[in-house]
Amino acid sequence: MNSKTLLFNKSVIKSNLKRFWWIAVLESIAIFVTTILPLIYNSYDVRSWTEEMAHVRFMSSTSLSMIWIVIFSIGTAILLFNYLYNAGSVSCIHGLPLKRKTLYVSNISTGLFLLIIPVFVNVLVLIILKLTMLEVNYIVKFSFLLEWIFQYILYTLIVFSGTVFTSMLTGNAVASL
Repeated sequence: MNSKTLLFNKSVIKSNLKRFWWIAVLESIAIFVTTILPLIYNSYDVRSWTEEMAHVRFMSSTSLSMIWIVIFSIGTAILLFNYLYNAGSVSCIHGLPLKRKTLYVSNISTGLFLLIIPVFVNVLVLIILKLTMLEVNYIVKFSFLLEWIFQYILYTLIVFSGTVFTSMLTGNAVASL
């Protein structure tokens, strides 16, 4: 017989978003400062660039965001599942009228949401800059943005799920690092 209950709990997701909203904001700011601003400031004499030169310049600028993927994915996974590292917290959380599967899936979905939103915020900023600044228009192509989004989401998924797997397997924050 199929289960009629959802794997998502709205109140757990809301609680996690209230507690950890600052992760997405901090990651958005970090990506903007280390990726978008250098791209804008170093966009001199771009009209003579070929598309290949623009692609190399854009991808080298956005490669700095990979550092933030590792830092924020590991940190978010450890913060979301930090209740596992204290016996009293585990008893309290698992004493709630929720299935462990529901709690797990709600925490995972909240973490992925918090980690993926910053790339879309920065892509929106880049699109606005592309429409308003002529120099950025030569560097930023929509195909470059789609490639960056895909890479960012893929690497975030890999690092976050690896950290969550390690957290669940060991139950130790140091091992998760």
